[in-house]
Amino acid sequence: MSGSRSLSKSGYYKWLRKQKSPSEKQKEDESVKKKIMDCHQKLRGIYGYRRIQVWLKKIYRLHINHKRVQRLMNELGIRAVIRKKKPYYGKKETCVTSDNHLNRDFTASKPNE
Repeated sequence: MSGSRSLSKSGYYKWLRKQKSPSEKQKEDESVKKKIMDCHQKLRGIYGYRRIQVWLKKIYRLHINHKRVQRLMNELGIRAVIRKKKPYYGKKETCVTSDNHLNRDFTASKPNE
């Protein structure tokens, strides 16, 4: 092994052994990935990692860090859909105006008066 990035034999065989049998954390990550995909499909793929984390806590009672959820979503290639804001024009009902009960005159004879 040449170069500045040499690897020991024991390190190589440890890496090789890990590839054959996944660790407990990797198995748990796979089950969480399935649940994230389930959420992503049920909710039309609009949720980001924060809302998916809340959803996992609410539905599956999983207390997982948001950074872990974000990492798993990146591995799955899932991203939140940023929706366009819809314009709000108010209610369709007309405004209610009251009568001039005080009989005040609101006309100006000159500007700025």
